[in-house]
Amino acid sequence: LKKYTLQGLRHKPIFIIGAPRTGSTILYQSLSNQADILYVDNLVCKLCRNLFFGFWLSNKIFRQKSHDCFKSIHGNTSLYGLHAPSECGGFWYRWLPNNHHFIDRNEINGKAIQEIKNEIIAVSTYFAKPILFKNLNSGQRLRLIAKTFPNAKFIFIRRDPFFTAQSILQAKRKLGLLDNQFWSIMPRNVEELKELDWAEQIVKQIFYLERQIVEDLKLFPKENVIEVN
Repeated sequence: LKKYTLQGLRHKPIFIIGAPRTGSTILYQSLSNQADILYVDNLVCKLCRNLFFGFWLSNKIFRQKSHDCFKSIHGNTSLYGLHAPSECGGFWYRWLPNNHHFIDRNEINGKAIQEIKNEIIAVSTYFAKPILFKNLNSGQRLRLIAKTFPNAKFIFIRRDPFFTAQSILQAKRKLGLLDNQFWSIMPRNVEELKELDWAEQIVKQIFYLERQIVEDLKLFPKENVIEVN
């Protein structure tokens, strides 16, 4: 890790961000299948406590071949092979809390920031490619990312809110949850939203997630952000 970290970050990490049920998984699958970039597959995710070794082993086995996986269960691809792209929340939860998703500027200490930075730089430098991450919690962690990778790049995916809300409701029902039971990415005011009627809760979940993203993307150069509708 030290050897490759000391060479510095040459390839900026790329993050797919947005509200849930906006098409982020199929975007992630398409880009990771076609573009000459790195991504966390299910094998790397199983070894996420040593990200460098996970990527090294995945490369030895799969030789960076296309994964050809365009299926998922609410973003989860674990049933579709070790090379399928993974959201891999486990990597981030090594340092970040899992009981809330919004991370403010001073919530994570400098040691954790440096460790995250070192692991990502080492992998990206070794393979000489950027890493594409799709973990929608990242949209609520932009203040942390700004401190870690101030020149990171972002693909902000948006969908007609009516159909996003409909899809969130359908996902809850498929999972056997109550309509007003909160599900998926939590904005900073999630406790207030939990008290609302289901329809208002879902619409405001989308609104506040996207509003936070729009606000915090101002921390990055405009040319580093692409919005996909």
